[in-house]
Parts: sequence; C-alpha cells; structure tokens
Amino acid sequence: MSQKTRMLVSLVVTLVLAGALGAYAYFGVFQKEQEELAAKETEEKLFRLDPEAISALTVKAKGETTQLEKRDGSWWVVAPVGTLADAGQVDRLLRDLAEARRTKVIYEDGDLAAFGLADPAIRVEAKTADGESAYVAVGNTNTFDSSYFVSNGPGKIYAATSLIKSSLEKTTFDLRDKRLAILSRDALERVEIAGKHRVELVREDGKWKMLAPRESNTDEKEVDSLLRKIVDLRATAFPDRESVDPKEPALVVTVAAGEGNSRVIRFWEKDDKVYAQADGGFFAEVQKTVLDEIQKDPDDLRDRRIAPFETTRVARMVVRSGEERFVLARTEDGWAIQEPKEAPAKRWKVNAGLSNLAELKALETLPAQTAAEHGLAEPARTVELFDAEGQTVGTYHFGAEKDGHTYVRLEGHDGVFKVTTSHLMNVPRSVSDVEEEPQDS
Repeated sequence: MSQKTRMLVSLVVTLVLAGALGAYAYFGVFQKEQEELAAKETEEKLFRLDPEAISALTVKAKGETTQLEKRDGSWWVVAPVGTLADAGQVDRLLRDLAEARRTKVIYEDGDLAAFGLADPAIRVEAKTADGESAYVAVGNTNTFDSSYFVSNGPGKIYAATSLIKSSLEKTTFDLRDKRLAILSRDALERVEIAGKHRVELVREDGKWKMLAPRESNTDEKEVDSLLRKIVDLRATAFPDRESVDPKEPALVVTVAAGEGNSRVIRFWEKDDKVYAQADGGFFAEVQKTVLDEIQKDPDDLRDRRIAPFETTRVARMVVRSGEERFVLARTEDGWAIQEPKEAPAKRWKVNAGLSNLAELKALETLPAQTAAEHGLAEPARTVELFDAEGQTVGTYHFGAEKDGHTYVRLEGHDGVFKVTTSHLMNVPRSVSDVEEEPQDS
C-alpha cells in the first residue's frame, strides 16, 4: 500500500470516528439533556390546559369573584356585571397561567388549610368547551424567602415565586373593558363638542374641516390628538350613579361614524371629580384632565400655518441675506449650490428648512402698516421658492428678531406675521450654512 493510500485511509477512519463521536454527543448526551429539561419544565407547570381551548374563567381575588366567558371569539364578564372584558388583560392572565411554575414541592398530599389554600385569597379556575378544568390557587406567603404557597389539586402544596401573586390577582375592574365608548378613530366622520366652546368637525375626502364656530381648515395633528382623547377614554372607577347624583352635564360630545351610527358621551364635574357616560354604557369616573383636553379652544384646532405647501414641489431656492445672495437647486442626488459657486449642499438642511417654511404658524398677525417698525422695510433676509416650471411657490421676507420671535412678511398675504424664531432654525442664512463639507479622501 502506498504512502498516499495509507494517508487517505487514515483520514477516512478519522472522519468516521469523529462522526460517530458527534452523533453520540448529540443523540446520547445533548438530546437526552434536552428531553430531561423538557420533562422537568412540564413537571413544574402548575397549569396544563391549552389557553386557546379555554372557554370560561372564574377569578377570585381581593374578596371578589369574577366570572368570564368566551363568546364568538370575544371575552365577556358575566358576573358580577355583564360587560365586555378587557381582551388584553384576559390574554395576559391566560399567558401567565400557562407560564406559572412551581419552584419546590412542599407536599403531594398535605393539609391545605395550614398554608392558606383551603379557602385561598387568589384562585383562578379555567374550563374548556369539552368540560376539562384546571385551577391554580395562591395561599400564604412563605416568610423565609417571600415565595408563595400554591396548589393545583387536592393536597398538592408547592412553592412559587412572588410574581405569581401579582400576575393572577385580578379584580373585576382589572378584567372588564374600561373604554367608555368602543369607537374606531378611523371610522369617525363627524364630531360635535358642546361645553365651554361649541366645535363641529366633519371629515371630507379624508381630511377634517371645522364647520363651527366658523368654517376653517384644521390642524390635522391637533384634531387627531383630540380624537384619540375621545376614543381612548377609560374609566378609573365605576361608582354608583345615584350616589353621585349628577345634574346638568358640563360637556357633551357627539360622535358619528356614518349615518344613523352616532353616540353621545356626557361629562359631569362634581366634588373635584369628573364623571362620564356614553349612551347605553356604564357611568364611570374618568381622569380630571379629560375636560380640559377635550374642551379645546377652537383656534387650537384651526390650521394656523401661514402658507402650507408640498416641499417636494420646490425645485429652486434663492436666498438674499445681507450682502450675500446664493441659489440652491434640486438635483437627482438631492440639493446643490448653484450660485455663486457650484458645490454640493446639505440635503437634510435644505429639506428641513423647507419643512420649517411649509409648517410655519403665526402666533399673531399684525397690520401690514407695521412692517417698517418690525424691520421689514429692508428685510434682513429674503427667501424665494420656485417650482420646476419657474413658478413662484412663495416669497418670505424676514425682519427683526426679538425675545425669541421673528417678524415675517409673505408676498401675496396681508399683514405681518409674528412667529417663533426656533421654528425657522433650518431656513438657510448663508452659503456656509448649507455647503456640504468635503469628504476626507
């Protein structure tokens, strides 16, 4: 046998032995360890039912017993009140049940009463549609290590971490749906608010318009924030209405999601608390801030932008600042300085400056004849915007800056606008402001 053949045979034998050792390590050691680990985890589980198969729950905690049922895919509280359940809370409870583990076996056949488990303070029982049932009970605290004694069957006494108490200790209030009016913000078409102010909003072609107290375009962000406050209304408590005895509502909100599909939510203020109730819903206490958040000044909802425009429409910008004049042009790569020299521009800076101008809001509109006293007879800076066809998008003249405010005149618009100086921070002032720094080679 040649030297080369002997080497090949030796290599093959080595590979076969390595493969055999690897297979042994996997099947004989690793796989066995995994199986033992899985068996240990199964053994330590306190709850064996599949959460997806559960159709009924009974939760005893803090002196209350809450019964829940799953109907057509949705969870409902059926006792002590009849109402929709908080789906997120129920799902979390089921997940915590499925993940509940024992840390130690105390007794497999012990005296439950000695550990607070004969009549436990916390007990969660689940049933399936097939009639299977299982429960987990939480009893006394083990004062030695702050664990809790738990049980899942007659005579079964185990220890579990303190987390099991907080995860299973759910009251009726915790488990019920606390939304005052189950609404979809995207489905709303009309909103009427009657309180300190009367405001009427309507959605047209996907945009919200104000009809009252006067017709106006709206600030979409402000309206969206208002709608979220209404849709996300949550109860902080469910007091008895008769004990509160509310009189005339301080605020009435009517929301409509299509013809014939409207709801009225009424708010009351009494004894430094705020209460609310939707038609057909429960009387509830809500956060005190709700009244101020919903009773917005109509001016806060109006679109106060001076002259909004699509920033992508701008193809050229001419800036005169003192003795300096420079031109920026949109290119395939972004923005570039065109005059007085050709150089790449900071695209983020130019785009941010355009956004500043498009979103510019007036804090106050002053008479046009005050232009000179606000430094606009000879503006400190002028910015002209043009589209790809050379049509003017807007011409802005910037005057005096004082106490964090700048005075602006916009050609084609009456008056002098007082704006927040920081809202102009990215509008170019000089070539050095926008010139891209050369890249190191």
